[in-house]
Amino acid sequence: MATTQSTTTEATTTALPYPEECQNAINLTEVWRADNKGNKLNGMNNCDTQTMIDFGRPWFRFANAAGNRLLNSCPPDNSCGTQAGMWSDVNMPGDVGVVAHITVYGSWKSDCKDFSKSAQCDEMFFSSK
Repeated sequence: MATTQSTTTEATTTALPYPEECQNAINLTEVWRADNKGNKLNGMNNCDTQTMIDFGRPWFRFANAAGNRLLNSCPPDNSCGTQAGMWSDVNMPGDVGVVAHITVYGSWKSDCKDFSKSAQCDEMFFSSK
């Protein structure tokens, strides 16, 4: 009678590192960033995207209380902590590290596409650079 021996190995999954630009991304976590109802932020408006670009960290991601996605529909004025909330009408890419070039719009004075800006994004990260 022959004896057989079997070996069982566990499959391991190794997560690939985020692309370099994503590793230095800023997490935007403030709850007011998720407000798409037109509530002005303490009587003020925030515009920090240019500051992030100036400091060499233009990539960001929405996290925690800020939500996890860029708006995909037009917000009213004074949403998301700023006068002209940004949004896009394109489907976001489904993979991290696969960068897509999209157009985002600023909603201002009841005009959903008052102005536009080129942006880059993947599944989780965005850049307005």
